[in-house]
Amino acid sequence: CQNEHSECSAAVPNFKAPTRLLELSDGHVRLRDADELETAPAYATLSHCWGALNVFKLKQDTLRSFKDTIPIDNLCKTFQDAIIVTQAVGLKYLWIDSLCIIQDSPSDWFGESSQMSEVYGNSTVNIAATHASDGSHGLFTSRSVSTISRRYAATNTGKTYEFADHDFHYATPVETYKRCLTKAPLTGRAWAFQERYLARRTLHFTSEQIFFECRHHVACETWQCGNAGFRHFNINLPREFDLTAWPRIVEHYSRGQLTFAKDKFVALSGVARRFAARRSDEYIAGLWGTALERSLCWMVVRPENKAIGEQVEEKKRGAYIAPAWSWASASHPIS
Repeated sequence: CQNEHSECSAAVPNFKAPTRLLELSDGHVRLRDADELETAPAYATLSHCWGALNVFKLKQDTLRSFKDTIPIDNLCKTFQDAIIVTQAVGLKYLWIDSLCIIQDSPSDWFGESSQMSEVYGNSTVNIAATHASDGSHGLFTSRSVSTISRRYAATNTGKTYEFADHDFHYATPVETYKRCLTKAPLTGRAWAFQERYLARRTLHFTSEQIFFECRHHVACETWQCGNAGFRHFNINLPREFDLTAWPRIVEHYSRGQLTFAKDKFVALSGVARRFAARRSDEYIAGLWGTALERSLCWMVVRPENKAIGEQVEEKKRGAYIAPAWSWASASHPIS
């Protein structure tokens, strides 16, 4: 991907590293301020579901100790696995939201949240705990033999490759994609939408196998060169920053769930910033000024499950989220 996909490897103008990064070296983890580093580092990001698990966090009173060392045993399994994967792909730095943003500092949280377009957009690879509903599950899972193809090819170099059994419906590209990605816990989270959209390339750790997704194609262990049957997330959502793409972006985004409805705009702010950087336009409550009239033509799509979490309950309590004419005022998916 780095060598052959021009759309994935284009130079980043005015590259800016995240404010803080985890430095991984010799079995130790510590927090580093990016401005302490001599050169802009290559780094990985982690995309994960927080869930109900109380994960280890960076706070104002632990900032100094984090810069000395972060006890690996205090980290949840997903974080520990992400460290292993980061080092396995040859990187020394990793960004994890709960460990790189001061969680009890509103000013730091809002400031860093507004930089998501750079954090994920500039990363070398995004590691996604796609199958995990919280950090206790980790990246790796025990595989069910019922979902694994039984066609293999051994090479003269001693490697063995698995191939799809096209006579086995459970292993078709569309069914595999739906099970592993479309219906996965992380895919259903609104915050994860922009992380996936902005990243150049993502390694999805799913319940069955690893998927590789970049701006060029999607591949997995079964279909290592990709497959036309995959419903490519990035084809459905083009990367050009033309206003014709914005309705599809908010459609996809509105399907995700938020624990707090007040995050409706900030969880999409990275994508909005990327659009704003490439055009002269006014961003108005989730709509763009030059396309304001047609952007008002939206409707609510009622899901089968009417209750979609705390954002509905918060809406019922009268919390103001957005003006009624904006799609962001809806608590359900929109079209």
